[in-house]
Amino acid sequence: QRIREIRSDITKAIELQREAGIIGSSLQAELLIQVSAADFEMLQSILPDLRFVTITSKAEIAKSSDGNIQITVKPSVYQKCARCWHHSADVGSDPNHPDLCGRCISNLGGAGELRQYA
Repeated sequence: QRIREIRSDITKAIELQREAGIIGSSLQAELLIQVSAADFEMLQSILPDLRFVTITSKAEIAKSSDGNIQITVKPSVYQKCARCWHHSADVGSDPNHPDLCGRCISNLGGAGELRQYA
């Protein structure tokens, strides 16, 4: 339930940035989510999948100094993967797949990924 509440706050923060023209889609966004110590521990447990839960290209967490939730949304500086549409530093790093991120390359021709939560 708490994850849904935080996700709702994140969605609102992303929508404000979309309305302002700073980002287009949520996958163009990178997040810094500052939360209470209890929420930090909960989010830490799903951190590898948090960007999928938030439908963003990157999601980081930190403990807030006052215990209140603060969400910073910024546009990603990285290229968009042609397959998954996530913006990632490793897009184009493989000359055989110049439009794909490492995750997609692994999913297409390697061991793939294991997700637990999203």
